[in-house]
Amino acid sequence: MAGENRESKKALLALAVAQGVKINAWARANGVSTGTAYRMSCKPEFRKAVQDIRRRALDRAVGQMTNRSMWAALGISRFAKTAESESVRLKSCRAILAEIVLICRYALLEERMVGFEKKLREANPALWPTAAPEKPRVEEAENSENYHSCSRQFFHVRGLI
Repeated sequence: MAGENRESKKALLALAVAQGVKINAWARANGVSTGTAYRMSCKPEFRKAVQDIRRRALDRAVGQMTNRSMWAALGISRFAKTAESESVRLKSCRAILAEIVLICRYALLEERMVGFEKKLREANPALWPTAAPEKPRVEEAENSENYHSCSRQFFHVRGLI
């Protein structure tokens, strides 16, 4: 029972640290000595647990933002078309252009990184003995025409051109 309680305390401490709670504050609130809490936090498996918790939270947040991204893009496009104020239409168009530039830059960087990783792996396979399988890419390096038509597709799909 004591082992289970210790493991649950470690898990609770990892969750608290992942959320930004100070270790000594958590220790006081949970009746654990500060020294014990700090010793628990120094172990590699504890740091990994904190990173895993943060990664999962970030994945959920990105997922929620992704769900709302089309709604936001459509809203901006609607303003660009129908707003009575010329300044609102202009700001909406600028927002669309700024976002598409960022998206295209990201796609280009992603494309370049894939190429660099491939060259490094081919040049020195010994450095990549346990390389993880490549993630599926939206655009492959050979598909650079898709990158160049990125902005045209963005505006066409939204009825702006």
